[in-house]
Amino acid sequence: MEAVRTVCGSEGGRELVMNRSRFEPLLDLALVIMAIAFLASLIARYVKSDAMDGLRKPPIEIGTRLDLSGVEWSESDRTLLLVLSTKCTFCAESMPFYTRLVEETGPGTRFIALLPQNVSDARQYLQEHGVAIDDVRQLTPGALGVSGVPTLILADKQGVVRDFWFGKLGPNVESLVMSRVKGEVSDDLSIDVATLRQALDKKEHVVIVSIDDREVFKQSHIDGSINIPFDELETRMDDELKPEEKIVIYEQNRQTYGYEAFEILKSNGFKNVSILRGGFEKWQQSVGR
Repeated sequence: MEAVRTVCGSEGGRELVMNRSRFEPLLDLALVIMAIAFLASLIARYVKSDAMDGLRKPPIEIGTRLDLSGVEWSESDRTLLLVLSTKCTFCAESMPFYTRLVEETGPGTRFIALLPQNVSDARQYLQEHGVAIDDVRQLTPGALGVSGVPTLILADKQGVVRDFWFGKLGPNVESLVMSRVKGEVSDDLSIDVATLRQALDKKEHVVIVSIDDREVFKQSHIDGSINIPFDELETRMDDELKPEEKIVIYEQNRQTYGYEAFEILKSNGFKNVSILRGGFEKWQQSVGR
């Protein structure tokens, strides 16, 4: 029995070797084809990514001069760009505010809607939500330096960005946007570096709060400021801040969560809240003078 088992095993082994030898060229060819396909996909991905990066402009900032083909900025006192998408949930939820914004604003302000979808679909989308904007264009957010939608960008007669807001806005920020777009001189929300310095020189009690991540705060921050990362603000504000205090919030670079942080604090009873205009970058520039 044992001998038979051994013989059977040997014949099976020889058969397996013969079959493997027969298919080895095909297996090698398949491996080569798979390797070539994988390398081709990597190259295609790199080329596509490189091309997209070439179309993407630096992040939008206050003071940026916009380059939008065919727009004569001087024809209006102000221009509000609504950077949206038909596939954006927050865009759809913000439509009632955009409708009021267009209806309640005078002729001194022009509205331009920019969406990545084709113009026909974009127009239909706006019409279905009751937003009456005549100037609708197809443009990807990245081509304008915008990282997400919805984003509102307010530009002056020279096409220079004077303010911008992104995401679904709360009622306090909506009121501010309405005032700015109407051209009303109102800025109860922000404080400039010079005014903050004057308050500190007078020994006024001001709580300066960085809403940056911990690692960003460790690298550099305003002396005397405290760090409450934006995503921890709601859980820490009652323990670390007082409603009657003068609070100034700031971020390291571009304004990302400032308006949202302002909205959270104001909605929770913190009455004297401001955003540092220009953030930490402007503060550093003032130190170097």
